[in-house]
Amino acid sequence: MNDDTDSDPVWRVLNALAALIALLAVGTVVVVVVTSV
Repeated sequence: MNDDTDSDPVWRVLNALAALIALLAVGTVVVVVVTSV
């Protein structure tokens, strides 16, 4: 991979969105587990 992809604003946005979605997914699972117990 080239180093240009690291400085690409679009790539950074996609990574940020992916991280946010992952955090939301984990948070949702935790809430469901805690509330179901």
